Amino acid sequence: MGVYQNGSVIFVDETFYVETVPGDFDTAVPTDPTVVTYSTRDPDGDVTSYVFGVDAEVTNPSVGRYVLELATLTIGGTYHYRIEGTGTVQAAAEGEFTIEASSVLVPVTTDPVLGPCQEWCDVQDIAEWGDTGVGSDWTQLQPAVVAASQILFELSGRQYSGICTPVTVRPCSPSCGCWGWILAPMSPGAPQINVGGWGSWGGTWGWGWDGCTNVCGCSALSQALLPGYPIVEITEVKIDGDVVNPTEYRLDDWRYLTRLADPVTGQARFWPGCQRLDLADTEPNTWSVSYRAGQAPPVAGGMAAAQLGFQIARAMSGSDCLLPAGVTNITRQGVTVSRAPFTSWGLKGGSWATGITLVDAFLSAYNPSALTRPTAVWSPDIQQFGETLG
Repeated sequence: MGVYQNGSVIFVDETFYVETVPGDFDTAVPTDPTVVTYSTRDPDGDVTSYVFGVDAEVTNPSVGRYVLELATLTIGGTYHYRIEGTGTVQAAAEGEFTIEASSVLVPVTTDPVLGPCQEWCDVQDIAEWGDTGVGSDWTQLQPAVVAASQILFELSGRQYSGICTPVTVRPCSPSCGCWGWILAPMSPGAPQINVGGWGSWGGTWGWGWDGCTNVCGCSALSQALLPGYPIVEITEVKIDGDVVNPTEYRLDDWRYLTRLADPVTGQARFWPGCQRLDLADTEPNTWSVSYRAGQAPPVAGGMAAAQLGFQIARAMSGSDCLLPAGVTNITRQGVTVSRAPFTSWGLKGGSWATGITLVDAFLSAYNPSALTRPTAVWSPDIQQFGETLG
C-alpha cells in the first residue's frame, strides 16, 4: 500500500466480487460475503483480528466494499494484513504497508536486525503448494514464512534483505585536525586556530580550538558515502536542523549522496566536513541523511522460500514432508531413496543438496560458492561511511 508516517490514519480498502460467468472478470459484480474478517500483523509479530459487524474499525460503505480504519499504529516497520470473506463469497487477499517510526515522539530503537527486513513469501504462497496440514487457518503458516525467509537469507549470503525501514546516518569527512590560519596570529609567526563556533577556511569546516573533540573530519565534501548498498530512496537530508531541498542533491551508484552546484550561479556546493555528533540532528552544527536501503529477492528466491516454507509447515503440523522431486525409487522399511540425475542439474560441486528443487536451483544460481555474506573490500584509503546513530 505504501509508506506512512507514525501517527497517520491508515485505511485498508478491499472489495469482494462474484463473476456471473466463471473465469470472466468483466462479468464480476460487487457482492457482500456472509462474514468479513480483517487480520493485521505488526512488526513485533502480534496479530489482531477485526470482524465486520463486531468491531467498529471495519465499515461497509457500499456493496462488496469493506474498509479497515487503523488509527493507533505506533510501532515502526512493515505491517501485513489479510481480508477474508466466507459464506456467500469465499475469497481472501493479503497485502502490506510500512509505518515510519517518529524520531521525535517515539525514541528510535537501535536493536539489531537478525534476518531480512522483509519476508520472501507470504502464507498464501505457501498454501498454494498443497495441503500444509493446518486446514484453512493460514495464520498458522506465518512461522514457516519467517523461518524460510531467514534460512534462505543466510544461505544466499545475506544478499537480499528486502527494502528496510528508513535509517538516519551522520556522515563526516575521514580526515581530522581542524587547525586553520587567520590574519592575526597569537604571536608573530605563530599559527592561529579557529576559537569559537563554526569557522570556514578555503571551503572547509572547522570547529573549536581543541581540534577534534566531539567533531569528525574537516574537509569539504561533494559526495557522502552511505552504508547499506543498494540505497533505493533518500527520504530526508538536514543541515543545522533544516531540511535540504531535494533538488540540491542526487543519489549516485546507489550509495553516494552528491550535492549539486547552484543552478543559477554554477557555484559548487559542499556537504559539511565537520559536525557535532553529540547533538541531535535538529540542532545547529549538525547534518544527517535519512534513507531506505535494501534489495528484494529475485522471483526464484520467493518461489524457493514458498517451497521451503511448505515443507517447514508440514513438519510443524506433524504431517509427512513430501519426497524430493525426481525420486524414482523408495524402499519403505529400508528408507532407500533413488533420484533421477536431473535433480542435480543446478548443483555446483555439491554445495547445495537439499533435494528441494527450487531451493537448490536458487542457491546454486545466486550463491554457487556458498558465501556466508556479500564480499567486501577495506582499505585506509577508502572513504568511510556515514555513522549510523540512534
